[in-house]
Amino acid sequence: MKKTFAFALLALPLLSFSKQEIKLDQFTYDSIDPNRVTFVRSDYAMPNIPVVIKKTNGGFPALGKWMIDSDGQVAHWLGDRKINGKKDSRYTLEPINVEFFVKATSELDAFTKVDSFLTDKDTGFGNVSKLHSSGYQAYIGEDIYNQFQNKTYSDNYPFMQNDHLRIFGSTKSYNGYYVMTGSCSEESGLFKVEDKRSEMNNLMLLIHHFVSFNHCRDLLYKNAKKQGINTQYIKMNNTFLDDNFSTRDHDGNAVQIIL
Repeated sequence: MKKTFAFALLALPLLSFSKQEIKLDQFTYDSIDPNRVTFVRSDYAMPNIPVVIKKTNGGFPALGKWMIDSDGQVAHWLGDRKINGKKDSRYTLEPINVEFFVKATSELDAFTKVDSFLTDKDTGFGNVSKLHSSGYQAYIGEDIYNQFQNKTYSDNYPFMQNDHLRIFGSTKSYNGYYVMTGSCSEESGLFKVEDKRSEMNNLMLLIHHFVSFNHCRDLLYKNAKKQGINTQYIKMNNTFLDDNFSTRDHDGNAVQIIL
């Protein structure tokens, strides 16, 4: 049974691009109804974290801080509370740690550019698969968007240790740019584990163990920089740690890629 975390926050994309047409010099912060998003299902009593949407005065949307599961809950790692193959007491929350701002004439044009960038041999995420878990979503502004074609972009086969990325995109143009977000991470190869939660005794499952959020994000940053693409780190402020949940090695920053 999957367990999910019951809150959602949105973060301001701190834009400091070298492209003058989308550089923002000032920001305004607007609190929206904290009850706009209500998540109630959880296996634990969770801290009371208000929903705050931060907006800019430059026409760009706020960005959701978390990957959202298909049931509307903040997604957590599907493995059995393990990190680097070792048992841990916390579930791993999945943050948004990738942003794309794409100069495009249409939604299709924008996604084509992102797809071409990720699958380029110099980027290295050309192993596109639907074998990874899918059906996730993410907030952009006050709208929630599905995972693009339920695709997962990876640098290796799904059953091997790999870095992989899911992207979520806007159907709207903001100052000529389409905004997309993503959640990327590194996972181990498949392990056989006994699922003691199952009604069947000694059911052996094949699962991945979580390895890292930062490794995958930093790989995207490095490979984009090598291609001369406008890329930087942006604060998302989406780390979390308590007795039951953690964002592991995630440092609260996303890689921002301008295409």
